[in-house]
Amino acid sequence: MDRTIKTEILSPAGSIQALYAGIRAGADAVYIGGNKFGARAYAENPEEALLLEAIDYVHLHDKKIYLTVNTLLKNQEVEYQLYDYLAKYYEYGLDAVIVQDFGVFRFIRENFPKLDIHASTQMMITGPEGAALLKEMGATRIVTAREISLKEIEEIASKKAKIAGISSPNGSYIQELTKQKEEYEQKLTADSEYITAPEAGVVSYRVDDLEETLTPDS
Repeated sequence: MDRTIKTEILSPAGSIQALYAGIRAGADAVYIGGNKFGARAYAENPEEALLLEAIDYVHLHDKKIYLTVNTLLKNQEVEYQLYDYLAKYYEYGLDAVIVQDFGVFRFIRENFPKLDIHASTQMMITGPEGAALLKEMGATRIVTAREISLKEIEEIASKKAKIAGISSPNGSYIQELTKQKEEYEQKLTADSEYITAPEAGVVSYRVDDLEETLTPDS
């Protein structure tokens, strides 16, 4: 029995230049922080106008872009800043946000109902119970804790949660991953004796340090 499994190649972008490099190198999606509420405070995070241009650029190439909103917010930040911060990106077609704070999660779910929410690795999901809770809350993807095994990921995926959490050792492999993408759209036989990451339920591979290995013109 053949089972075709598609796996996304996801590139972090610490700058607009890195975002362009990731798309040109073949990433299916990129994630980036804006000028607020991102954990990479010292990255070259773009202001609103540049980020809106980036959304256009990514969608022009038929790829996806995710925005990190992965810090813990104060009540007044949620009440008076978060909506205005996200509204323009939401209207412009942002594909998803990556979130750590449960209060932020609920706020986004209520105020931006069509925006996908990815549960950050900072939520430390290590088992199916936590995954089931987040799925019930409306998470469309879960980035698992880094410490868990493929077998544990398989158990989490059994709750029908979309899982992301596998990183390449080095971002320079992204071009090779793209060339070999058929291996990530694997045809697995029923008598396989091993578990691959896609078979375990991983839908997205994060490829790190791309911005250090490629330029925008690569």
